[in-house]
Amino acid sequence: MATHFRVKSQLDHEEKGGILDDCGPSSVAAAVSWAFKYTKDFSAADGIAAKEKATGHKDKQGVSDNGSSLGDLIKSARVLGAEARFAKSWEDVVKSAKAGAGLIVWVQQPIGYPAGLQVSSWHSKWAAYWSKKDNSHIKAGYGHMTAAAYDPELGWQWACPTRSGKGKEQFGVIVSEAQLQQIADSKRVSKQHMGKPHEHVIIITAKK
Repeated sequence: MATHFRVKSQLDHEEKGGILDDCGPSSVAAAVSWAFKYTKDFSAADGIAAKEKATGHKDKQGVSDNGSSLGDLIKSARVLGAEARFAKSWEDVVKSAKAGAGLIVWVQQPIGYPAGLQVSSWHSKWAAYWSKKDNSHIKAGYGHMTAAAYDPELGWQWACPTRSGKGKEQFGVIVSEAQLQQIADSKRVSKQHMGKPHEHVIIITAKK
């Protein structure tokens, strides 16, 4: 039976002034829940609390101060009871995901994304807003954490935490392996981080 990858939306934690800075811990919640096959199903709020415990950093409301590094998210996943590590290669990413791991993918959204990729309604509104004001924002994109997983029947699923987690946006988007690799290459294409695609991925598994 196919399992859909559940979005853990950061939109539920929008702060004063429209601040959204919880993409990292929201993605941790999605990837860890997947790794546990939803026997443990964490919310974005659980992810945020885990990051605070792991890093000692309390998110201040109304201030964009909760950006995450991959190292922060590895620590946060461990607080939620999972194993987490950096990917060693793209082959490692694929093999691990096909064995049931959840993935966190660091991107410069939407730079270098596959043509026609389904993005969130929130992102579409973001792009429409800036296209009328300052196209440099569109060209630069924004640093972001997303999540991904593999199901034997559905294939690869990519869950951006700017999806609402409700209705048509409650699950991740179906993508191909090549598309996921292209998404993972977003940081390099944008010249924000010149690592290979796998260097922008962490692998999360349930503790045995």
